Amino acid sequence: MDGLRLFLMDMQIIAVWIFLAALFVLVLVLIIALNVISYRIDKERRIDKVLYGGTDEFSL
Repeated sequence: MDGLRLFLMDMQIIAVWIFLAALFVLVLVLIIALNVISYRIDKERRIDKVLYGGTDEFSL
């Protein structure tokens, strides 16, 4: 029974590490997705600025 308990504790530690790794990957994917969305919005603003001379409501 003692060996089984040690095995289950090891599995629990491994599961925690897998969960933390998955959480890290999820945060990384969210950061990359937000950067891509922000880049596309900024690219549209720059195109509008070139085409319309900066007359859009976002121009600085």
